[in-house]
Amino acid sequence: HGKYETFATMLIAVALIIVGIGIFIDGIKHVILALRGQELARPGWIALAICFASIVVKEWLFRYTRRVGVRIQSGAVIANAWHHRSDAFSSVATLVGVAGAMFLGENGRILDPIAAMIVAVFIIIVGIKMAIPAINELLEVSLPEKMEDQIRHIIAESEGVRTYHHLRTRRNGSKIIIEVHLKVNPDITVEQGHSIATEVENKLKNDFGNDSTIITTHIEPYRGEELLRDGSCGA
Repeated sequence: HGKYETFATMLIAVALIIVGIGIFIDGIKHVILALRGQELARPGWIALAICFASIVVKEWLFRYTRRVGVRIQSGAVIANAWHHRSDAFSSVATLVGVAGAMFLGENGRILDPIAAMIVAVFIIIVGIKMAIPAINELLEVSLPEKMEDQIRHIIAESEGVRTYHHLRTRRNGSKIIIEVHLKVNPDITVEQGHSIATEVENKLKNDFGNDSTIITTHIEPYRGEELLRDGSCGA
């Protein structure tokens, strides 16, 4: 069920991209109208005050929501935080446009749609950066190479593990999933093999979090297979 959270993150990212595209298109339309000589509406002081209040509130919401998302390791909550930040960016652009339209006369009113277009690009970029990891997770792409290297090192250095293979990793919501086959001395008892597997699992959980790591190990006898540089074997 962790994929529901990832799917929600992807939906938020897609929504950001759609909103960004909509703002950009609307900005282009107003710029074209201004270049054709049509007079754009002059905003009032209340618009300026609302923009400033929106920036403060949305930035606070971003910081608070992101802090909570990082603490509970929730991609959906972090994605929602960036949604607040994108709203703050939009308010900044609006503030610049409103101020320009108010104080620079008719020629300055074109700053409003231009600023909106610039911010729309940033919103689209944020949406894309959020969508790519979410899509990768839904497709069960392996963990980043740096994390896998750390996992390999922990397994290879564990006492009783002669070598290992079939390492598979992926992320499911806030959980990290690790599957691996451990090769041990074929002459040890089942209880000793179980102890080795438990020790590997405990070491991995100590590094990646006890509540956020799901580990499945499979014990096999070591038959003298050739070791690779990372301590694994090819079979």
